[in-house]
Amino acid sequence: MNLPVIQTSKHLLGRLFTRSVGSTRAVAVVGWWEVRRVAYNLIVGAVGIGSAGVMVAIAFTCESRGGAPIGLPDPPIFAVVGVLLYGLLANVCYTGG
Repeated sequence: MNLPVIQTSKHLLGRLFTRSVGSTRAVAVVGWWEVRRVAYNLIVGAVGIGSAGVMVAIAFTCESRGGAPIGLPDPPIFAVVGVLLYGLLANVCYTGG
């Protein structure tokens, strides 16, 4: 059974990960990766937003049932700093890879 969503996913993943046979010069390889950086950042950002949502939901649930917002930094602005630092380090690792 081939659902359209599965076909679309296979097509997108194929475009994201498949490299046609061509030049193996360093400039060509780096260019191939850099074209995919936007998709990488969108995927990392979407997963980060989902993770942050789960973290906040757990913190509020713990606070309402147990009295302490477990998992939420004090002050909460540290969470924003953590997200920005994570995004920066993810791109450093992407470049290093």
